[in-house]
Amino acid sequence: MVAAIPAGRIATPNARSLIFYGNLQGVRAYEVVEQFDEDPKRFAALVERAENDWIVLPKYAPYAALIPLADSGKRYQRSVELDYTVIYRKIH
Repeated sequence: MVAAIPAGRIATPNARSLIFYGNLQGVRAYEVVEQFDEDPKRFAALVERAENDWIVLPKYAPYAALIPLADSGKRYQRSVELDYTVIYRKIH
């Protein structure tokens, strides 16, 4: 998953893990700048602000409920879909 994100600012619910595995694999050129929780209102605001280049969203509960919010936003699009994660890229 970490190799799918070339560079940029990332929002994710698990910042520590994304930083750890990116460093471990020696491919981390990105910056994890925002960690979010499962609150739909706050996540919708994060999507609307579009301050991050990428959003990494797990497909498992409770974050799976946020996928429709990310899909319906106009500032991000699905870039990569893995077994347990969807990666959204900011539309420039």
